[in-house]
Amino acid sequence: MSAITNAVLARLGNRYDQILELTPKVDHLLEQSEVARQIHSNYASTGFVKVDNVLPEEPLVELVSDLWPILSPIAQEVIMQQEPTPHGRLSDGARFRRVDPYCAPQPEKLTRLLAALGLTDFGFRLASKLTPLIRHIAGPVTFRRLYFYLYKEEDYLSVHDDRHVGARVDVQFPVTLGTIAGVRVLSDGLLRVHYDSPGSMNVLGPCVWHDVPPLLRGVSGIEPQRLNIGLRFT
Repeated sequence: MSAITNAVLARLGNRYDQILELTPKVDHLLEQSEVARQIHSNYASTGFVKVDNVLPEEPLVELVSDLWPILSPIAQEVIMQQEPTPHGRLSDGARFRRVDPYCAPQPEKLTRLLAALGLTDFGFRLASKLTPLIRHIAGPVTFRRLYFYLYKEEDYLSVHDDRHVGARVDVQFPVTLGTIAGVRVLSDGLLRVHYDSPGSMNVLGPCVWHDVPPLLRGVSGIEPQRLNIGLRFT
């Protein structure tokens, strides 16, 4: 292993440690019964809730900046072309990339790489710290795996409900660089935008209609990037 690789691994390790300290808000959420009750109520009503300031912003953004050039070359492209249907509608569509051993063509190889980068251990430790809060929000679920979704300019995910995935709960930490982005979730008959904010946690329950609008260029000359760090619970 080269000196550069060792330096990268050391920097990643420092980022993991900083993030795993979480924020003071997390330590008090379950103690503040009214706040915790409201978070649970919001999730129960729509199957989705965004909890602000769960992870420290600066080290999370720095981690995403470090991970993008590492994960981008190995990410699996996901393309679902949209076509008009005989019923005058448009089929589902998507274009993004993912890093997920569960879906990878060579899962063993990818699993070893994520472990070597320290990401497997990081995901497990992060999930362990957050599990009490996640169970308060979504019920008796158990962490299964870490995954990543990467979006570049014009990438998107059309409205869908992930019904085919089953009774999963996705805990996600999206970070967008160079523009503004977010996820839209069906609530009271409308798709409502929940903007990405570094350190905030999205909890998305099963069979919830949502989409990721196309990632647009925000500043001339800067390529927009969106990295979603996901923890899958079932």
